[in-house]
Amino acid sequence: MRSLLRRIAASNTRRPALFAAALSLPIALLAGVGVFWLCSPTPGIAEPAVKQLNSPVRVMPVSATPQAQAACRELLARLPQRLVGQRRPVQPSSASSTAAPAEYAAAWGAPAIVLRCGVAQPSALTPTAQLIGVQGVEWVAKDGGTQDSTSGVVWTSTSLPVYVELSVPRRYRDITATQLLNPLAPYLLESLTHAAM
Repeated sequence: MRSLLRRIAASNTRRPALFAAALSLPIALLAGVGVFWLCSPTPGIAEPAVKQLNSPVRVMPVSATPQAQAACRELLARLPQRLVGQRRPVQPSSASSTAAPAEYAAAWGAPAIVLRCGVAQPSALTPTAQLIGVQGVEWVAKDGGTQDSTSGVVWTSTSLPVYVELSVPRRYRDITATQLLNPLAPYLLESLTHAAM
């Protein structure tokens, strides 16, 4: 009688484990399909974003000095195609004309992170300005101005012979300064360090 009770008790402890194992396999399969479905791009949503990334960006023209022009052209030719995961769109257009490309400017993403090379000395560069050094390039930050949804921070390099400005929209506020400036520093150093001024 005792051996019969032991066998019944042993079979009762195995059944819940087998039942749980049999039930967990379909649940895991359904969860995997659900995650795949949620992570897959939606055809109707992806296309407008691509159009926005390929449309020209309106940029204020830069009046680079003759000495800065060659260095800025070299910098723009070397810049990465992606910055903080954002793809680089087509050449920016001048604010005065949507057809003419703005010289000495590049952009990434939507809303666009805009780089302008050969800008004037920034007004934020004062004797008491707080500078941030990233890979051998010093930068000063200035609030983007208006409080609309696109205004953010304008970073300007201060330690090279040519000033470079990086306007970062508010959408990217969760990205640290080093994440933005770190990838650009080698290109700035290679292209602008020996620019004749």
